Amino acid sequence: DILGLKEGKMNIAVVLIDCPDYFVDELSDIFTRNDAVLEADESILKKAYEIPQKELKSIHITDILIDKTSKLIVDQ
Repeated sequence: DILGLKEGKMNIAVVLIDCPDYFVDELSDIFTRNDAVLEADESILKKAYEIPQKELKSIHITDILIDKTSKLIVDQ
């Protein structure tokens, strides 16, 4: 409930960093892997992160996203 997980079909993502292989095996028993979700839709990211066009003219979107994501992690 805290994570917002509910019964029924949902689109979720799981990110594993430096985890044992058996984590992937256990998650594979529960979820269907879809690597297509790793391909970013820049228009959605620009809107979600409120990236102005002016900023995109001077900094590559990848660098902006890394910076904004890092800031979110630090702010928590």
